[in-house]
Amino acid sequence: MILHEFPDINWLKRQIKLNFQNQRSWDNSKLPHKGWPSVILNTRVNAIERGEIEGPFSVFINLKGASKLKVGKREIELNDSSYAFTNSGQLYDLCIKSKEETTETFNLHFGTRFTEKAVYYLQNNDQNLLDNPFGEENTSELPFRSFFKSKKTNAIISKLKRVYEMEVEQELKEELLFETFTHFYTQANKECIRSGFLESSKQATRLELMRRLYIAIDCIHSNYGQPLKLEKLAQLCCLSKFHFLRLFKQAFKLSPYQYIKQIRLDKAWQLLKENKYTVYQIALAVGFENSSSLTRAFSNTFGKAPSHLYFSN
Repeated sequence: MILHEFPDINWLKRQIKLNFQNQRSWDNSKLPHKGWPSVILNTRVNAIERGEIEGPFSVFINLKGASKLKVGKREIELNDSSYAFTNSGQLYDLCIKSKEETTETFNLHFGTRFTEKAVYYLQNNDQNLLDNPFGEENTSELPFRSFFKSKKTNAIISKLKRVYEMEVEQELKEELLFETFTHFYTQANKECIRSGFLESSKQATRLELMRRLYIAIDCIHSNYGQPLKLEKLAQLCCLSKFHFLRLFKQAFKLSPYQYIKQIRLDKAWQLLKENKYTVYQIALAVGFENSSSLTRAFSNTFGKAPSHLYFSN
């Protein structure tokens, strides 16, 4: 289902505590199963605070504006270019405070039963599925961090938003929801293996180092349009500059400079496709000094000038 306003917080917490035993939704309609239902929360708000919610496996996305998502002591700033996951049963706080710009959310809360089934099918091979087609599997714990919205991610979100606003068969919506879950869950699990790229022999050390590197990644995703210094990123991770540089390259197969450049160019591509801004405006928005530096980097990476993409729309 898709909702266009946040449900009453007290009602929601009561339902979560009771695991939706009465199988009633926000509008008092009957739910097919107990436990969290699958919900898309597409809202437009200027300010809201949602504290200590025990959610299902969820993806927090902003189509416009910014929000803050907190799990434990860790807080991530999300903009319209990044998103983050929370695990099933994990307590989170969501805060939106904007006096100037309305934030449009597109948060995906995947139902408890849906997630168990989907993860089972994604984590088992064809032979296992033939032998036991109706099994269930718990989701593995995913690290709390931000991700950059790729072109594929944006396309999936746009398709999901369009279809769920249409009067189409529920089976089509379920198929698309599974496709969307597959994209996000696969992306998250790919990131989980990055700790194995680090050279430390101790698993606990590798996980701690990845936790620190993700702090730098979150900073890049939130501030790619601003100057980002290697020293500042290393300080955020409580690492020396050259230790940070070596670890980042091991984990992400790119240097911090290359990663930042990739993020900026991907965002520039997305803005050019929107056909709303000049090349100069886009260059400044994504962190380049001028249109010439953007054009040079864009041409070297994509084999075409920004103006070619701009005028082809």
